[in-house]
Amino acid sequence: MKNLAISSEMAKRITTVLKLSDAMRDLQAIKLPRLDGLLAQLSMLPKAFEEIRLLVDDQLRLTSIGGFKITNLVAAAGEANLYPKHFAYFLPEDEGVKYADRKRTVVFMNTYQALFKLISLEESRLRVSIIDGGVRASEIGKYLIAWFRGHDVGHSVMRQETDFRAISKVDRWASMVLQEVLADVFGFLLCSTKAWQTSLSLELSIACQIYAFEMLRYLRRAPREFPDAGAAFVQVQYLIDRGYAAFDSETGKISLSSTDMTTGMTMLAKELSRSVLAGDVLAAMEFANRYCPHLNAAALDKMSAFLGRSTHTLDYVQPIYKHGELSVI
Repeated sequence: MKNLAISSEMAKRITTVLKLSDAMRDLQAIKLPRLDGLLAQLSMLPKAFEEIRLLVDDQLRLTSIGGFKITNLVAAAGEANLYPKHFAYFLPEDEGVKYADRKRTVVFMNTYQALFKLISLEESRLRVSIIDGGVRASEIGKYLIAWFRGHDVGHSVMRQETDFRAISKVDRWASMVLQEVLADVFGFLLCSTKAWQTSLSLELSIACQIYAFEMLRYLRRAPREFPDAGAAFVQVQYLIDRGYAAFDSETGKISLSSTDMTTGMTMLAKELSRSVLAGDVLAAMEFANRYCPHLNAAALDKMSAFLGRSTHTLDYVQPIYKHGELSVI
C-alpha cells in the first residue's frame, strides 16, 4: 500500500495508484527506517520481565512466546480489505487455529502508524492529557512497536494456577476482556522497565502519552462490542476510580501525569495478578462487575457522554492499473 487514507462514513478519499509491476519490487525493497534494529533490541525481554516480576508479583512466569515480524502493507484484498482495517495478524489463530505450538504476529508498520497519526493523534489529544507528556512524530513507530510487542508477550504472562476457563464458565465476555487488559498492562509496564527504556531509548512521558492516545482510540470504538475496546475502558475507568486520573470539566479532557499513570497501571497489574491470574474466580468477577463495561452500564454511560464515540476508520484506496496502460483491470 503506497498511501493510507482515513474516511468518515467513506466520505473522505485520497486516491493513489499502485502499479502491479511495482508490487513485488516494493515487497522486496521495503525499508523500515529507525526500526531496523528494533527486534534485536527487544531481545532484552528476559531482563525486562524480571523487573516486572520484582515490581508486580514474583509468581509471574512467561509461557511460550511466538514470533514477531514487522513489515509494511503493499496491497490488500478479501477479508483484509474489510472494516475495520487490521494493522496486525495473529497466526495461525486468525486463520481459525486457536491452539498451535508455533505462533507468529505480523505487524503492518505503515498501517499501524497511519491509525495512530490519523485517528489516535487527531482525536485522542482532544480528550486526554498527559500533563508532562509529549510526542515526537519521528519516533512514533518505535513506541507503538515496543508497546505492541509487549502486549503480544503479555498474553503469555501467567502464574502456575492461572486458568481463564474457570472465569469463562461464569462470564466468557469478562474473561476475554480481562485477558486483553492483562496483555495491555504488561505491555505498558514492559515499556516502563529500565531494560527496555535503555535498549530502545524510550522516554516514559512519551510512552505514556502515546499509550493513552491509543487507549482512547480503542475505547471510543464500542467497549461492549470488542474485547480490546472493553479492555481500554477497564484501564481508563480504573485509573479514574482509583484517583490516578480525573475528568477535567474545564478542558473536557481526562487528565493525569506519567508518574500517576505508571503507578496506577502497576497497581492494576498487581490486583489482576492476585485475582485473575491467581485463579480466584470470585475476586476476578468482583473486579469485572466494577470495571467491565458490559457489567457497569452507569460507568460506561458517563464515560461515553464525556468522550463520545469515534466513527472514523482507515480506508485503503488502491485502484490498480496495468503497467503502461490507463485502463483499469
